[in-house]
Amino acid sequence: MIEIKDKELEKLVLEKHDYTLNLRRHFHEHPEIGLKEYETTKKIREELDKAGIAWIEASETGTIGIIEGDGNSDNILALRGDIDALNVVEPKSFEFRSKNEGLMHACGHDAHTATLLSAGIILKQKYEHKFPGKIYLLFQPGEETAAGAKAVIGSGKLNDVKAFYGQHVWSPYDIGKVGTKSGSFMTGARIFNINVIGKGGHGSTLETTKNPLVAASAIVLALQTITSNNISAMDSAVVCVGGINGGKQFNAICDDCKIIGTTRFTSKQMDATMCSRIEEIAENTAKAYGCQAVVEYGGSISALRTDDRLTEITSCAYKKVVGEDNFINTELIMGSEDFAEYCDIAPCAYGFIGCRNETIGADKVHHSSKFKIDEDCLDVAVATYIEFVKEYYNLK
Repeated sequence: MIEIKDKELEKLVLEKHDYTLNLRRHFHEHPEIGLKEYETTKKIREELDKAGIAWIEASETGTIGIIEGDGNSDNILALRGDIDALNVVEPKSFEFRSKNEGLMHACGHDAHTATLLSAGIILKQKYEHKFPGKIYLLFQPGEETAAGAKAVIGSGKLNDVKAFYGQHVWSPYDIGKVGTKSGSFMTGARIFNINVIGKGGHGSTLETTKNPLVAASAIVLALQTITSNNISAMDSAVVCVGGINGGKQFNAICDDCKIIGTTRFTSKQMDATMCSRIEEIAENTAKAYGCQAVVEYGGSISALRTDDRLTEITSCAYKKVVGEDNFINTELIMGSEDFAEYCDIAPCAYGFIGCRNETIGADKVHHSSKFKIDEDCLDVAVATYIEFVKEYYNLK
């Protein structure tokens, strides 16, 4: 067990320990893919009903539990927990493994769902009608699809929110450690697809062909110059080519081939610059080889930039939960998180809750089939949700 420094809070959290643990294991055994979390959502709403917490739909599988304040303020705070799983096959040796074959909670969203439910129940029991505003318990679908936050926002149910707080169990941090930062927290991401169109033919008469594979190879190499030539050395950015698909016969030139990849960026301006350069490089390089290139973009996620004041509240809350010695000043993460989309509505704060414990095998990276958490992190995660609320509304 991890000691929670706020002893009154520790008592409240430990009283819900078994509930939180069993709930997390239930969700772990019943994972569902993003935007199709029908049974997960049904269970969430059942638990809210049992606790007497009113809720509203926010997209097909999104749910907002509502804890009312004293009615004297419109200061709505949204606490977000994501609920979806991944297309990952879990090892058969794992305890309480997935019962939905081919799906797994390999990123910890089962923990997020369970801990937000527990925190919400405690907040209702202790603080309902005693704070100036309203608390939204935002159970968000489809984080892994990059479309979940946008779907919830599209429901129109978050338009009056004044601040958002989110957190993630984090395998790089040891159990008992927590961390946050202000400013650029996680990069944005964009998927790109480049179709290189040439002219097919026989491999022995290359002069009659326009080989799209040769053009694509040159495009891949040229794309690597974007981060060095077009992005400041003081910034962080990535252009990753993840695949080239074209041609199946050793002595035949294909008509076209496809390049797929992703970018990482820390601002909208950087995103625009990278898109512009990808198009220029692809089109002009292909032309130089007698081919044509068509660039298309798939899904995208904004860069997560956290608010200074809310981050200070987060830092204070975290230190009250686990102590200053266990607080980490988080560095920029090159991964992406669609929680960033809420920043267009209101200021946001975000943090990491350590779940790593090598002695029990909880030391694998997120999205691995062998990912697991030290479940002692659940109590910490419940406490950090609650302590953030206390700091935000200045509650005792």
